[in-house]
Amino acid sequence: MSVTPLSPITAGDIADAFLGRLKREGCAPDTITRYRPILDAFAQWAGERSLGSISATDIDEGFFAQWDKDFEERNGREPKPDTRRAVHGTLSSMYSYAVNFGKLRDEAGHPVANPMLAIKPPKVKRRKNDWLRPAQDEDLLSAPMDELEAILVLFLRWNGLRLSEALALREQDVDVVSRTIYVDDSKSDNGIREVPIPDELVLAIKLWREYKVRRGLPAGVGFFLCTTRSGHWRDLKTGRKCSSAPGQPLKPQQVEKIIRRVGERAGIERLTPHRLRRTYGSVLVNGGARLQSVSKILGHSNTKVTEDSYAQLMNETIRREILDALA
Repeated sequence: MSVTPLSPITAGDIADAFLGRLKREGCAPDTITRYRPILDAFAQWAGERSLGSISATDIDEGFFAQWDKDFEERNGREPKPDTRRAVHGTLSSMYSYAVNFGKLRDEAGHPVANPMLAIKPPKVKRRKNDWLRPAQDEDLLSAPMDELEAILVLFLRWNGLRLSEALALREQDVDVVSRTIYVDDSKSDNGIREVPIPDELVLAIKLWREYKVRRGLPAGVGFFLCTTRSGHWRDLKTGRKCSSAPGQPLKPQQVEKIIRRVGERAGIERLTPHRLRRTYGSVLVNGGARLQSVSKILGHSNTKVTEDSYAQLMNETIRREILDALA
């Protein structure tokens, strides 16, 4: 009996379906934004070939090699291991979706093995200096800052929020009366949480709000971290000129540039919002906070993520505890 060939399901078809599924599942917009250019590049590389006809060798020696070449032409350097790992993870997620929904098959409709299972993700060495040491931390917090610099540095340093979470906060989400920041816009369900506001941050929040009112912004409404004046800036990724008006949410690149500038003023190279988040977590770990508590307050998906992130600090804390006990 003859078998009627099925219409080939291309990489572009699967990429669109996969991203649509993520949206319906309520996946964080930042995640979809990161996935899209990688999946678009894969779909362009694959062309009209059916997804089921693409082998592990095709992906490893074809797409990944082409992706590295294109990246180097755009940026003038090779991609870092964690960037390569992100590309691998994106394709792995898409292929898992294709398998789970019966979309990875040959022209006769028979299931095909997931080729990504044969491709190991690039190894990424754990960074040992992602957090600020006490002297660096003190230098940063005592550096001269204007109103916008102060709220960004202090806010991110004293609550451990991801940059995307901080920029999504509205005024009502930051409650100095109850000393609580309500995070309801995060990359995962575990990220939906209540973060305490420490004493070090209360005054900074009050001063920021007073400054916004003096700049003519209405009190108690709108985005908490927002522009206070009209301005123009250039998107570093696209090169396009952008403009902003008072009250608009700050762009991640704007914040990264400001944080880096304050860090240089304090003698700290390559300061990023994520290093401030890691510094907050390191203070908790060094202070003896339980792993479960640190994981919850940082919005990690599980304690294994926290343990991997702070393994070096945890080992040092254990070492110090043992030596103190033997003294």
